[in-house]
This record gives sequence, C-alpha cells and structure tokens, in this order.
Amino acid sequence: MLRVDEMSSHIEYYEEMRRARPYYRGKPTIAVDCDEVLAQFVPALCEFHNATYGTPALSARTFHSYKFCEVWGGTNEESMEKVFAFFKSPYFLDNLKPIDGALNVLSSFRDSFDFVIVTSRQHSIQDQTLKWLRANFPPGIFKDVLFGNHWTRDAPGPEIATSNKRSKQEMCRAANAVLLIDDSVKYARQCSTVLDGVVLFGNYAWNQLSEDESGLPENVTRANSWSEVARVLSDMRTRLARSQTEAQPLRGW
Repeated sequence: MLRVDEMSSHIEYYEEMRRARPYYRGKPTIAVDCDEVLAQFVPALCEFHNATYGTPALSARTFHSYKFCEVWGGTNEESMEKVFAFFKSPYFLDNLKPIDGALNVLSSFRDSFDFVIVTSRQHSIQDQTLKWLRANFPPGIFKDVLFGNHWTRDAPGPEIATSNKRSKQEMCRAANAVLLIDDSVKYARQCSTVLDGVVLFGNYAWNQLSEDESGLPENVTRANSWSEVARVLSDMRTRLARSQTEAQPLRGW
C-alpha cells in the first residue's frame, strides 16, 4: 500500500502528463511500450519465480514466450495467480530496473516528439506503475500512460475481449501515434497496419524470428537497444522535416 506522500506525489506526476494534452501540438507522437522497453519486467519476474517456486529455474535468456504458462507450465489462470503474487512482492515493487539507455534517448528527442506509454499492464497495478515511472523518468518525458488491462483474473489472455480492455492498436489510435516501440512481434505486426512504422525492440528469446526477419511487415524495424532506437528516431525526424517541404508519404521507416 502506498503512503499518503507517495500517493500525492505520483498523482501530481500523472496530472502533469494529463495537462500536457492534447498529444499532437505540432510534434508527432511516439507510442512506447513499458515492460521490456522501459522496465526489465521479465528478469525481476524470473528472480521472484526462482525464489518462490524453485523449479523450473528461469532466466530472461530462456524465457521463450510472453504467454507465461508456456514457460513455467500450468494454465493461464494459474499463471495469473503467480503474476499477481509477483505484483505484491518486493521484486516488482522495489527491484524493477529500467532498460539501459531509455531515459537518455527519450530525453534527447523530447523536443522533436511527444511520447505516450501504451502498456498491456492491468488497471490494478496502475498506481505502482505510475510510482515506478516517477522514480525513473522525470516529469515531462511522457505525455500520458494508457493501460490495456490485458491478462486479468476474469479474462486471462489479451485475446479475450472485455469492455475494460484496449488493444495496442486502439491505444495507438487514441494517442494519435505515428510510431510504436514494442518488444512483441504480435503487436508489431498488428500495429504496423495502422501506424507509419513500428520498432521491434530488443533481442529477446520471445521475439526471435528467422535470420532474415521474414514475416515482418516492411515498415517494422528491429532495434536491439535504445542506441539503435535513437538512429531510427533521428532518421524519422529528418524524414518528417523533409516531408513537410516535399509532401512525401512517410510510411515505411
């Protein structure tokens, strides 16, 4: 449970983002995933699982699927109970580390783009998420945080539609985004149909493809680190500036 001073401070952080709306004030909006793009969620989850359940011993390198029951066994419902136990543990509340380079790159491009977080995280951990963001990213980096509310107890799977869930596509549209940075191959493919481009982030076990990246749409670019994302954003900024004078289409980075 958050202390009163913690609750007040993270509400102020959230309200500052809200006051920054509308998203698009002459700057394009970039949608940014949270887990594995900003936060090292899987490493912390593996530490919790290994300390709590022992076997099978897990690591981020062998975490081959983001459908967790495919990694440690059991059902989606059983996986949800493990994950919600993780949410209450110090491994999630205190030990979640940021991804290297994220803050520096986002800070470097904040004058050129608006950044909005679009996360599959559940509404039930909204407070903890905002607290973590406030601790690791100064106010002004993100214009808003949108929650998809996937993987809930009552609907354990993003493919199970409920009235309080939003897909990545829907969140990107709501943010008026032109580009998404996400570690999921599935979301990269889905969102490539509604965005100018997608950056498939990270060299993770769960987002591997064939050596030639066959199967990815042409407007999806892989970036294994935030330094590689910086090159994509730099190119995007140049092409946007050129398009404003030449009226050229932007699709496909």
